[in-house]
Parts: sequence; C-alpha cells; structure tokens
Amino acid sequence: MKKAKAPSIYNSRDYNIKACFKPRIILKCLNTGLDVLLVDLDIVFLKNPLSYFQYCQDCDLITQYDSAGKQINSGFFLLGNVFFTQGHRIFIGDKPCNEYVLVHNNYIVSLEAKIYRFKEYGLWVVDEHCYYSDSDRKYIIYDNPIQFNHNETYKGFDTKKMELVSLKAAFVIGRILNRTVILPKFHCQGANGYKPLTGQVYTSVRKFESYLPVLTTYREHVFLKHPLVPKMIKESKPEPFLIYDPL
Repeated sequence: MKKAKAPSIYNSRDYNIKACFKPRIILKCLNTGLDVLLVDLDIVFLKNPLSYFQYCQDCDLITQYDSAGKQINSGFFLLGNVFFTQGHRIFIGDKPCNEYVLVHNNYIVSLEAKIYRFKEYGLWVVDEHCYYSDSDRKYIIYDNPIQFNHNETYKGFDTKKMELVSLKAAFVIGRILNRTVILPKFHCQGANGYKPLTGQVYTSVRKFESYLPVLTTYREHVFLKHPLVPKMIKESKPEPFLIYDPL
C-alpha cells in the first residue's frame, strides 16, 4: 500500500482500502497459528486490556461495536462493548467512566481533528518540539465570560460573532507580543454553559489554522493542566484583568 502512512479521510477510497486490508493481514497471521489483537492508532489504553479477554474463552472473535451492537468497528478486534467504548459516547457528553479500558477516538474526520481532541481531553502525551515542556515560551490566556444571547444587557449581539472577534484579537495581540494563545472555552450555540472546541470546529482544524496570522501559535484549553507543562509556567499566571469594549 503506497499511501499506508498518509492519513485517510473517512469513507474515502484510501480509507476503505485500508479497512479492507486489515482482515487480509489478520487471516495471514491466523493461518500461522498466532492469536491476533488489532489496534488502530487512534486508540488510547486506560488500563491493561488482556485480562478482559478471558470473559469469552469460546469466542472466535471479540470486537468493538460502533453503536449498540449494530455495526462492527474495524479498528479493534478482540474487544467487547461494555469496557471498550466507541468515540462518540465519551467525547459527546457521557460522564467519565472509571471502568473504561480504552477510548477509541473515532466519529471525527481528519488527522488534525483527532490530535486536537486527544489534546483537549488530556489524552495526548507527545511532546514534539517541546510542545508542552518548553520553559521559555510565553503565553496569553483569555476567557469568554458572557453568553450574549442569554444576557439582557447585550441583547441583540450574537455570541458566536463576538467570540470570533475576541479570538482574532487574541491572536493579533499574541503575535505582537510573541506569545502563544491558550484557547478559551466557547459557548455552544443553542445551549447554556461552556464547551471546549465543538465537533464542528474539530473537523475544521485545518481550515481554522489556515486563517491564522503567519507564525501564530496556539494551545488547547486544558494545556496548563498537562503534567509535562513546567510548574513555573503553571504558577506564573498573573491576576486577570478586564478589557472594556463599549461595543
């Protein structure tokens, strides 16, 4: 497979070729007398899964389901549906479950989007180019404290548009001051409360980055909670201040 190393968009020709190639690899391994455990690269182990395989000693195949047992997922064989959750359950809003053995980062499109979602949920540990551990980098943090659509004082203003204005301003300030912007949470359209970057934004990470000013850098909302971020960076946050804009 010439494009095996390149990321493939879901349901594209390359993606389907790779998905169909998996059973052929498994069959060859089985014919040699080996047991097979197939794991996609977008899976994170939360604990050792091997002990769970004894639940079905007489099974020829244990697999992960995509949705309530209706569709078999090709990304993880030798798994059941209780402890090995599909991606859309844990990421869309289910309460965290301490019994989960792994998380499959699926139901999302593009390599960039999957990596960002891993980062936002604290499941990314790759420190390439000192992404987390750089002790010299400077940061800028800001918040989105007002949901305009639900505030009588700012009635008539669109929350999405106002937060986009703030985002652009943060990137401009970050570029001028040579600081990396740590993204805030954004209000989810049509709902109360904060959300990290939503699924719609996840799938547009590549497009989002194409709009950024040259040499602009940013980090996920939970960046400062990552264990690899130096303690001095975490503790260097100044007192917050309010920038008043009469709109």
